[in-house]
Amino acid sequence: PLRAAGLGAELRQHFARLLDESGRHAFHLGMLAPWMILRMNAVAAVFIAAISSSAVLLRGALPGAALGLGVAYSLNIMGKLQTLTRFSVELEQLLTSAERLDALLDAPLAPGTSAAGRETEGGDSAASAEPPKDWLQAGRLDVQGLCVRYRPGLPLVLQDVSFSLEAGQKMGVVGRSGCG
Repeated sequence: PLRAAGLGAELRQHFARLLDESGRHAFHLGMLAPWMILRMNAVAAVFIAAISSSAVLLRGALPGAALGLGVAYSLNIMGKLQTLTRFSVELEQLLTSAERLDALLDAPLAPGTSAAGRETEGGDSAASAEPPKDWLQAGRLDVQGLCVRYRPGLPLVLQDVSFSLEAGQKMGVVGRSGCG
């Protein structure tokens, strides 16, 4: 259908632009990791230097075994800081989806709709309203010109989408990993 409409080349160019944009962000994320590791190594080196200097200054006041143990443990801190940094970045990335779900809970409802359990304008709970007996015996979903963005001010992620689903049909929306 796309080739028949003559959209193949245009869509390939659009895909290449989007792929370049995604690759640019992945490149910056990849460059951020070594930068952060270098900073964590600098912090660890200062800590190791402080512990080693303390061991030299306190060599007569503390037993040699305690000083050696302090220096040995200080050497392990470099790996621990790198692991902690990596886990904190991964945790932040994983919690992005939870943040999006939380934002959806606070999203304003479309005019003329109500959500189950939320108060309606008349003070009645929407959850207490019973649907008609013939409700959803058979259905059809028609969507025309749907436009969606993650939050106000961001670009549209779905733009002018239209489709129809008959009763019993299923539909999936596929996107890149982590897109919500």
